[in-house]
Amino acid sequence: AATGVAPTDWTLQLSGAKDESVTKAYFEQGLACPSSGHQVFWTDDKGTPDISDDDVWGGVPLWLLVAMVDDNPDVGGKHINFNEALAEEGYQVKVVADDGTTVTLDSTAIAKNNSYIIANTLNGQALPLEIGSEKGWPLYLIGSAVSGEKQVGNIVRIELSGLPEPDPVIPELHIVKYGDDGTTVIEEETLTYIDMQSLFDVIGDGTTVYKYEGITNNADDIWDAAETYPGGFKIANAVKGTLVKDLVERVGGMGTGTDIVFKAKDDWETTLPYSSIYTDPSVQARQGDAILAWYADGKYVPEYQDGMRLFFTPDDQIYGQWDMHETLPEAYWHYYYDSYNKVMYPSCAGLSPKYITEIKVYSTPAEGWTLNLDGQGIGGLVKDISKTYFESALTCTMGANHKATYIDSQNRTWAGMPLWFLAGFVDDTDQHSDNAFNNDLANAGYQVIITAEDGYSVTIESQDIIRNNDYIVANTLDGFNISEADDNWPLKLVGPKVSGSNSIGNIVSIELVSSSSLLTPPALTADTDENKVGQAIEITFTGDAAWENAIYSILVNGLNVADTRYTVSSGKIAIAENVFTEAKDYTVDIKATGYEDASVVQTINSDKAVYSVAPVTDSAYTIGETAAGIKTMTVNAGISGFSYFAVDIEPVSSHSGLETAVFTHLRNGSQLQINSTRADFDQVGTAQAGFNVKAGDIIRVYIVDSLTNAVDHNPVFFQ
Repeated sequence: AATGVAPTDWTLQLSGAKDESVTKAYFEQGLACPSSGHQVFWTDDKGTPDISDDDVWGGVPLWLLVAMVDDNPDVGGKHINFNEALAEEGYQVKVVADDGTTVTLDSTAIAKNNSYIIANTLNGQALPLEIGSEKGWPLYLIGSAVSGEKQVGNIVRIELSGLPEPDPVIPELHIVKYGDDGTTVIEEETLTYIDMQSLFDVIGDGTTVYKYEGITNNADDIWDAAETYPGGFKIANAVKGTLVKDLVERVGGMGTGTDIVFKAKDDWETTLPYSSIYTDPSVQARQGDAILAWYADGKYVPEYQDGMRLFFTPDDQIYGQWDMHETLPEAYWHYYYDSYNKVMYPSCAGLSPKYITEIKVYSTPAEGWTLNLDGQGIGGLVKDISKTYFESALTCTMGANHKATYIDSQNRTWAGMPLWFLAGFVDDTDQHSDNAFNNDLANAGYQVIITAEDGYSVTIESQDIIRNNDYIVANTLDGFNISEADDNWPLKLVGPKVSGSNSIGNIVSIELVSSSSLLTPPALTADTDENKVGQAIEITFTGDAAWENAIYSILVNGLNVADTRYTVSSGKIAIAENVFTEAKDYTVDIKATGYEDASVVQTINSDKAVYSVAPVTDSAYTIGETAAGIKTMTVNAGISGFSYFAVDIEPVSSHSGLETAVFTHLRNGSQLQINSTRADFDQVGTAQAGFNVKAGDIIRVYIVDSLTNAVDHNPVFFQ
């Protein structure tokens, strides 16, 4: 049994190559971030003492928390990198409860293993104070690999012992300036903090503490305009550093009105405007200088674990939410989403990125753009996504990454946001939790209409986008923003399921449309004239210009037909002959924006002539068929003498000209006679032949093109 009401807050201490504190809010923020992959669940279907069967535990893998402190500096390309080499070498992971109870695990066992979970929920609720006879809240070690004696609750600390000593690596900063095209490097330089100390004035004395306000935790006062700082301070360090302005001047400075991009080792990017670096008096008073800190609280990088880090240096040493409001354009504001209370809080601390390894500056301003997302058609929201918002949404707290990439047939790398994620912004009122994309709505079905600036649009079915990267709205190509000179700017739809028929660039809007509001398309009529293998097919309907212009895709048996293989004209859709490659029935689906799908079954006949032969029922013989499908008539007992044998003939696939019906008379396996009738069996429906027979004789009948004595011609069977 699980009992007791737990307190509301807690902190987990991590100790290893460095120390970290994981607050309840930070832990839950990482779990809530959509598609992070951090959240795992385990169902206890075997039962645990004092706990009912089929309890569902939720939390994060133990290895993920270990990864936060297993090396220093963090080795790898992600925000949180598990050092597999160190784990293989071996060290101990100690999970410690508040009363000192300790469970020790080997690093080789927990390495990238989701069977060891630090759980914060049980059956969807925060852990109770007690679970059975053991303490539970706030965190519990559980999982399929955790035996009873290894289970422990009330966890307050995770310690790594026996770690090898890493060699310190002095981090470097790469500063690069791009030309007018935004991609050509015109100047670059790489510096360490030692270089910066010798080249520039040092900003900060290492004792004055600069702070960033934490979120207000007050839904009625998210901006704290009175500057009372009710949520305390998220960041507070006594720093030394270098003016960002001095650093960018080494490569020629920022072009007037351009943005600056700070890139971290995990590819997290933070963008600020020209006015944050080259400040006017109004900005300077509240923000101060922008510096890159390489020293904090008595430690230089790499011992200063968060460095290099961006700091502002206002006169009062505090950069708060209202300072962000007053010094930055709205497109650059940073937010934190409280998934529990569903509140979007301004978070100025998000403007202090850490682990910075690169600064990008530009010669000319990039043109801004806005993507309109409209989910009203399915009862959702409307939201305009700016260029800056789109780019900032590609990364998320605790290493979650909303960015998706696709390598095309030309080996070019496109990157952007999955289409499902954008749909999740507006499909219902939940915009930011892990359930922001409403699976139930998508499974029920709606259309995602993607429109370019010129009005051209393509439509994707909601069932096809559910939490996958088959469709990506890309804003970069080979690591750079799509060029403004490119017809696809600013956004292009790419991905493994994107073909010519649903390819679109220059995207300006994405609309979600309910299937119940779709118009009815015209009825389709299959082609019955020369509908053979190797022939083009014409599907007809009552002319409807609006529907014809809205057609965006044709599928044959579920496969997209390339737009080069069909044409749409008034009352007719012509599909190329190379689409229908064998004789059978095909389902043809026509998809049009704003309309229900139109479907028709198209029969394709063989390209060779085929006739059906059916012996006429007669008491003189019994009708049969050989293994090869040749019709037979076996003379019944008591029948002898001259008899006629007749068949009905019907074309399945016609032949031009005359055909030959061949009757053969066999006795005891030997052919006695042959008789043929030549006629146009597309017009003549019967044939017969007479033979002098005995009981047991067999008459076989079949259709060929012709019979001849010519040595260079073999009859062609039409059956």
